[in-house]
This record gives sequence, C-alpha cells and structure tokens, in this order.
Amino acid sequence: MTSISPAPRKIMSATSSASSSRPLFIDHDVDLKKRPLSPDILVQPKIMKRPLSPDALALPKRKRLNTSRVSLDSSSNNSVATSMPPPPPTKKQPIMPEMSEKARGKLPEGRDAKLRSSDFTASLTSAKSTSKARNRRLIVQNEWNKITRRCSAAPVSFVNDIDNEDLPSLSPNFHYIENQYYDPHGLKPDYSDFFTVCECIECSDPNECGCKDKMIAYTEDVRLIFLPVDRNIEVIECNEKCSCDVNLCPNRVAQKPRDVPIEVFKTKDRGWGARSSVAVQKGKVLGIYTGTREDASNLSADRAAYCFDLDGFELPGEEAPEGACTVDSRVCGNWTRFINHSCLPNLDIYFVIYDTIPETHHPYIAFVAKKFIPARTEFTFDYIPHANILNPTKKGARPCLCESTSCRGYYTL
Repeated sequence: MTSISPAPRKIMSATSSASSSRPLFIDHDVDLKKRPLSPDILVQPKIMKRPLSPDALALPKRKRLNTSRVSLDSSSNNSVATSMPPPPPTKKQPIMPEMSEKARGKLPEGRDAKLRSSDFTASLTSAKSTSKARNRRLIVQNEWNKITRRCSAAPVSFVNDIDNEDLPSLSPNFHYIENQYYDPHGLKPDYSDFFTVCECIECSDPNECGCKDKMIAYTEDVRLIFLPVDRNIEVIECNEKCSCDVNLCPNRVAQKPRDVPIEVFKTKDRGWGARSSVAVQKGKVLGIYTGTREDASNLSADRAAYCFDLDGFELPGEEAPEGACTVDSRVCGNWTRFINHSCLPNLDIYFVIYDTIPETHHPYIAFVAKKFIPARTEFTFDYIPHANILNPTKKGARPCLCESTSCRGYYTL
C-alpha cells in the first residue's frame, strides 16, 4: 500500500495584500523540533539596572484581602472555595423610635413600671377580696337555703353585677325566717279555741265553707282575685283546726311554701333589691313579710326603715288601733325586706289570717303580683299608697328614685 500524504495548505499572510501576496506552503513532513535555531534567537537581551526612586521605595498601601469560604459539595465530597464579599463597614445603628405601649404589650420602665407593679398588686388584692366576698356570700346563701329547704320553699340567691360588695348590710346576728313571725315578747296570745273552722273536704263552695265567709278570695289556679287590693280587707284562710286537706285546699295559698325562686340583687342606684329568675303571673302570691313582732308604740323613729305596721284597719289620717303591732326585720326576716319602693309598683300587699283571729290585729302581710312580671324584673311596692304629692320639707321624706311616670318625687317610711 502506498501512503497518502496530506496536501499542503495555502496560508495567506496577514501583512500581505491580496494582489502581492505569495502563497506560503508548509511541509507537514518536516519536523520543526529538529530544525536548528538561528544564532539571533539564542542571544538574550541585556537588562539595564536603574536606581530606584524614593517613591518606589515607599511601602504600598495595604489592600483588604478577599476572604474566601470553603463550602463542601455534598455530591462530590469536595471542598469548593467560593469568594465571599467583604463585610460592610461598621456603622452606628440609628436609635429606633420608642414602641407604643400597645405594640410591646407592657408599660415602659421607670415611673410607669412602678405604676404597673402597683396596678398588678391592686388587681391581685381586688381578686383576693372578690374571692373572699364570693365565699362569704356563698356561706350566707347556704345558711339561708338550709332554712328554705326545711320549709319546702324555693331557694334564695345573691347576685351582684354592679360592684364588689359581697352582701347587703345585715345585722351581725341576723337570722333568716321564711314564713312566720318571731315573737320574743309573747304579743300573740293563743286564740286557737276561737278560730273560724270548716268541715269541708275540698272547700270549693264558699256558701258551705265557714272560713270563706261566703266570699272567694282565690281562683282555681291559686291566684288572688281582689286586684287591686283593698288594704282594709283581710283574707281569712283555712287554719290548722279545719278538716280540709292542707295540700289540696284552694283556700290555703299564702301559708303554703313559696314556689318562686328569689334573687336578692344589687341595683344601680337603690342599694339591694329583690326579683325572681322566672316570670310571675298576675295574682301570684309570692310570700309574706317576716320579722320580729313588736309593739308599735315602743319603737323609736330610727327603726322605722324595716318596720311594717300590722294595722290592717287603719285609714289615712287615723291613729293605729290600741294594741297594734309592727314587724321589725332588722335582726331577723326574709327576702321581702329588700323590696324597694316605687310610685308605680308591680306588687301589692294584702292582709291574710290563718293562725289567729281578726280582732287581734296580728295578720300576715302577703305580697301579690299586680300584673305580669317578666323574669329578673325588680319587685317593687308602694310604701305610702294613700299619699299625694309630698312636701319635700316634710320630716322623714326621702327623694324617690323609682323614675316611673307616676313618681311623686319623695316618699316616707
């Protein structure tokens, strides 16, 4: 076989023009390494040594070196150096504006810190006092309800959504009495032998029942009929000498256990009041006023705030009958002592007799709803139902806060 050598390539000189250029042929078979060098190439140039100037002898300015960081490539397990830019020069940080109290959730330091500490102490003290007040309230409430349960009556509770007062102002020796008078002086003689009695089974016919005296006082659903109530009329109910059933007799209403739950609550501007947690129908008998039976002639004026006279036959401008008594609920009584006055009340009172005779003037004072009363509506009654517009200068007159459309402006006790 014959070898074929590559054809020579034609190279144009970069310095020659297109018209005068001659082709230059390079022989590829010639080994350039074996070609001898010319003497001119072998001659090395002389280096001239010059003296250094003072500027050249000066040290150069120190330059900041670029730092590098080494990162490990997880795929190849090789360290790769990457250039990291130099950190910026340190500058003085600007003063940030003060954050608002709301933004940082606390008060600033200094004087306000002391205020914050005092507020915390005050809130802690208030919480302790509130807890202590609540405990005292529960203790008294439980003591009262022990008595109501013993009498088969509905419970009584205390409610205060206005302030931290734990309880109403009560005598240190106050005793709760649900449905009777306390008679330490023996003012009520035993007249049981003179009771008006009946021999009925159901007491449905007023002409047959001697206690009803040919008059029906209550409806079949045990509501009082006489509305509005005449203060000079006493309702005679059946008593312990009657043969009728105590639970089924329709003529035993005020003496039955109270079935309406009561809340003694703090009002906005009239102290403590009374209400029910359930709605009350018109004519519903709610309970009786209780306390200590006292001789009305022996009481001082400063005790009149919680006294209720039992002079059922007294007319306006007349003196109380001889031997009349009053009921004082300062040291003992029930929830009715908290019922406030109103010139346009939703309760009325009437006198009822079932454990004595009318001639003794010792009736019970029963409270009855004059109209439908929604749940948690304050109970009120008129302290002076026969009064006209009072003279503010009258001794004992107090400003009325009932704010009703018929408000007289003042009332007396």
